[in-house]
Amino acid sequence: MAHDSSDWSRHYDEGRGFRPLGAVERGLLARHTPAPEGGRALDVGCGTGELAAHLTTLGYTVDALDFAEGALDRARKEQEDAQGVRWLRLDIERDDLSVLRDGGYDLITLRLAYAFVRDRTRVMHELAARLRPGGALVVITPVEANTPEERRRIALDEDEIDVLAETWGEVERCDADGLAFLVLRGPGGSFEVVEKRRPQPHAVFGACAVVTDADGRVLLGRSTRGMWELPGGRVETGESAQAAAVRELAEETGLRARCEDAQLLTILHDDRADVVRVSAVVRVTAWSGTPRASEPHRFTRWEWHDPHDLAGSGRVFAPSASALAVVWPGLLPNLSRVHSYSLCPHADVPPRIGTEPTGTEPTGTGPTGTGPRRKAAPVRTSGIWLPPEQYVATLPKATVYACFFVTDRDDRPIQLRSVRNPALWQWPGGNLDDPGETPWDCALRECMEETGLRIADEPRLLAVHFLPPTGGWTTHKVGFVFDGGQLDQDMIDRMVLDPDEHTEVAVRPLEEWRTRMSPFSFRRLAAVAEARRTGSACYLAQSPPSPGAH
Repeated sequence: MAHDSSDWSRHYDEGRGFRPLGAVERGLLARHTPAPEGGRALDVGCGTGELAAHLTTLGYTVDALDFAEGALDRARKEQEDAQGVRWLRLDIERDDLSVLRDGGYDLITLRLAYAFVRDRTRVMHELAARLRPGGALVVITPVEANTPEERRRIALDEDEIDVLAETWGEVERCDADGLAFLVLRGPGGSFEVVEKRRPQPHAVFGACAVVTDADGRVLLGRSTRGMWELPGGRVETGESAQAAAVRELAEETGLRARCEDAQLLTILHDDRADVVRVSAVVRVTAWSGTPRASEPHRFTRWEWHDPHDLAGSGRVFAPSASALAVVWPGLLPNLSRVHSYSLCPHADVPPRIGTEPTGTEPTGTGPTGTGPRRKAAPVRTSGIWLPPEQYVATLPKATVYACFFVTDRDDRPIQLRSVRNPALWQWPGGNLDDPGETPWDCALRECMEETGLRIADEPRLLAVHFLPPTGGWTTHKVGFVFDGGQLDQDMIDRMVLDPDEHTEVAVRPLEEWRTRMSPFSFRRLAAVAEARRTGSACYLAQSPPSPGAH
């Protein structure tokens, strides 16, 4: 069975495919999912495009996606007569889904593809969120009972079909010549805390490992008892909670971690029947390997779950639910009361969250199956004391710039044309580049470097400018705009521009600048000019500009 996009492309390039769309399937689609007026469909794992082309004959406009370029090449050739299909190369598990159509879909299909999805629950949540009201998600899949043993890896057993259906309000199942044809409506899911059988008395002490990937998703296993659980288990004689978490993680999932990278967050205590149950919540901050069901008698598979989807993930083992609530307070409803014993702030400082370990730990494959050891994403631990350097690591980041607003003697703003973009006009200034530098020091330094002038003696703040992350810029941006005063013609003539930064100095009336700048940039210019005129500093928070704006 192919595992990545290149393998799948080779599969299609060699002329291979899958079972053709049958007459029974066509009839079931027409009967259960007729296209409404203006209906839109999404075909996930479209392969050679046979289903996508058929959906257009039912009246749908179709987005057909596959992560294998070989599949899409075949689809474009074999379905060249299909009108109303947009072919997209997209990995439904890993890529940004924002390229999909705004407004959602009336029908989403996965034909002979669902068994190949690793993080099925998360993917289904993401697809369900793109259904229009009244829309349907159709899964067409082989079932284990009708599949030869050597090919059962491409089929679902009845337990897996139950997992697929358990978070939908309406489920219809039909037979399509041996394939399961599932029509799912009413997404939303439920959350139910469930228990296992009665523990052995009098007390049990276990460890729960909270492990996240680089995108902040948490690892949960689907147990053979029909519930989701964190990796973990009983703490053995002579073993610390951290060591137990690391050991159980390796035994159950195949992921490797060091005790140094296991941070004890808190101890939870509740009662199950007449047994005292004590659970250590351990945050594993770095790991290597690829999750696999190492103990198939206990877990059928492991998946990465978005924390915000946990409240709709169905049945979750009670201690795991309580441990998840420690790391993400408030996300899970209807939890039973447990006692929590947070760590003393004077305890040994645990490893920094999200950092790569040092030492001789071997490099392994990352959570995507290839590449170097991957770091776990920082997670807020609200209500739990953290050393300062760890707390700072959980905070959103921001860059800071500082600049001067300057005019001539007639109050006409002076700006510099950017080398990188001739349509972009700037003030003398730039980003703080030294941990010990203040915004005022930064403005003075940048102005000297860019113009050769020291044009102000005392700081007078005109504006604080705030921008949220946008595009490839992943941090907040905060700007300090200082008053650089009025420059006489001699000072303007003495400006020496840095040729790597700017090409021209321009002096123009404010309204003339309006026609030479984007609306986004001009709003800042006008607000700062008004702040100088009134003598009152302003606070300016702007949404990111649209692509191409300055």
